[in-house]
Amino acid sequence: MRRFWLILITVLMCALAACPGKTPDNPDYWKSALSRANNPTEKITILSNLRKQKPQDAAFLPLLHDILANEKSPDVRVAAVRILADMKNPSSLGPLQNALAPKASSARTRDLNRAIVEALVALKAPETEPVFLEMLKTKDNFTLFPAIEGLVQLRSKQAVPFLLEMLDNPAIPPNEQMKYIAALGQLADPSAIPTLEKKLFTLHLENEAALALFRLGNPAADAMLLILQEKNTGLIKWAVGNKISSQMLMVNATSVLGDMQDLRAENILISKLTPKNNSFESLRLQQQAVHALGRMRSTKATAALSRVVLEQDVLLRNLCVLALAQTGDKTALPALKKAASIGEFDERLRALTGIALLGGEDELAFFNKQMDSERAAFGKDQARFREECGNNSCDAQIKRLGEQRMEALNQLKDVLEAGSKCGEKEACWTEVLTDASASNSLKRQRAAFFLGRSKNPQYIAVLGKQLMDADLELRMQSLLGISWLVRDNPQAAQQAKTLIQPMQQQMDEERSSTQKAGIRDEMWRVLWTLQNLP
Repeated sequence: MRRFWLILITVLMCALAACPGKTPDNPDYWKSALSRANNPTEKITILSNLRKQKPQDAAFLPLLHDILANEKSPDVRVAAVRILADMKNPSSLGPLQNALAPKASSARTRDLNRAIVEALVALKAPETEPVFLEMLKTKDNFTLFPAIEGLVQLRSKQAVPFLLEMLDNPAIPPNEQMKYIAALGQLADPSAIPTLEKKLFTLHLENEAALALFRLGNPAADAMLLILQEKNTGLIKWAVGNKISSQMLMVNATSVLGDMQDLRAENILISKLTPKNNSFESLRLQQQAVHALGRMRSTKATAALSRVVLEQDVLLRNLCVLALAQTGDKTALPALKKAASIGEFDERLRALTGIALLGGEDELAFFNKQMDSERAAFGKDQARFREECGNNSCDAQIKRLGEQRMEALNQLKDVLEAGSKCGEKEACWTEVLTDASASNSLKRQRAAFFLGRSKNPQYIAVLGKQLMDADLELRMQSLLGISWLVRDNPQAAQQAKTLIQPMQQQMDEERSSTQKAGIRDEMWRVLWTLQNLP
């Protein structure tokens, strides 16, 4: 409290007596206040108050540059640097560079270095590249990472060897390796591909490596195709030494190609839908191929996917239904109708989900008939459940199970009725998608698929508005729809550039939300695509 009153009195004395005619928009006002400060703490407080004024007048620069050059306290100099970082004036480049102490040993001087490097990053000046490269030698990560950010911002290829060296060092912890991988992806240097390929198989680094390879574009896609074709002998040899199967190599390569929606992989991925054996690795490859073909909207894969939808693996069947919905290919409906009559209720329900996501008026009669069949089937199941239970204590649970089955079927019927009503009418599906009060997520997801396949640029804005929706799955499918429109229509690609700023802001706001990690990766991919459009 005593310190507060001391500072207040100092400022008031300047304002009322010592600084006649000077106001806070005048640099001399602050210079006088600083000259009367008795210690670094008071100076920091004064500079903090100045920063709150958000000065942009170049007349303040000599004062701040003088503090940077002559003030003894590193903490006071940091306070001045923060203001220079906000001002982003090119004339601060020299004073900031001169104030750096690359061989700093004290914690406060390292703090000053960090603040200076961050201010240099804010300048976005090509002349800062040598400074950032010099700072790569520092052992202080708090200074190192802003320097890397600066080099990435300048697209400095000279940073690549350092980043690769760090990733080859087994002593570097995963959280730091993530930063190096991200930087390599943003620099988009093909020389990083061999290292990134291996990081696809390093625990906790798989997603970051996949995103970096996505950013590398065609060169990385070429490399992933070589893996699928089992022609990357160097990587195969490395995998054998690290006890990684060739099929797992293909799983992660397929994931990246699916993210890229690279149709060059279409034929080979279709061939992977028929596994060589029943191993876990074969199943994972089959699952990943289905996922990738759905993202590619591969109608060529419809026949193969229609066979896979009868597989027993739960995840595989779910992925298959989703992939068929993404392609929008109604020729899959006969296979789905067949699957809807086979297996346990959960298996039948997945096939009915596919019908709901693809069908229209012609499928409503079939669906109503199936609902009648399901009521009859539950009557038989009910008797079996009660017999297994051995008494009447399970009646309440059995009744609730029946209600849950009908709720699920009615939800799907609601989706199918939307398909019957809307057909191929874009305006109708727009109403479905934008109805935020609707509780049926699948219905809105089907709308996102339809509008994403429409090639109509006007739906960029409509899909973009869904990116803040509380339904996370709808967000994911809306992002996919945006990516399809961008790929299909140059005009849509240009309109999508308006989404860059709100998407960046949203990602900053949701950075710490772990439940949105998958959506964040998808948004990174779309954002990178938009930022690098011609």
